Amino acid sequence: MKKIGFVLIGCFIIGTLFMLLELNRAMESNSSYIIWGLGVDVPCFYSRKLTIRKNSIQIKGFQKVLNENTPVYYSVVTVNWWGKMTVYREAKIYKDFKQPNSFTITFTDLPNGDHYRVFLYHYGNMAKGKFKIVTD
Repeated sequence: MKKIGFVLIGCFIIGTLFMLLELNRAMESNSSYIIWGLGVDVPCFYSRKLTIRKNSIQIKGFQKVLNENTPVYYSVVTVNWWGKMTVYREAKIYKDFKQPNSFTITFTDLPNGDHYRVFLYHYGNMAKGKFKIVTD
């Protein structure tokens, strides 16, 4: 009788863990914003890899900066296997953009492909924000 109780408890725990993992995966796929933070200890940020179709992407986002006179650089880059970065397009965004007022950057004339990343840099100053990438 004790063995059946332990088996049932074990099955319940394992089932709960699988449900939580699946819920987490579903929430991540529904969240279209990429959250980032920059500072002295984290001077730059790379997004996940993204695919460019129709030779352009659009970035919509929000940011809060400590120093409004220093821009946050948003760049479309590729990084090869030894870390060499190639910058295809770059834009500077000054000041805070808080909800509901977002900024929009459109990068055009990009070669189509699936090896791109968005690179952020802010000269070691503190900034945080979120953005989403629209490729179509």
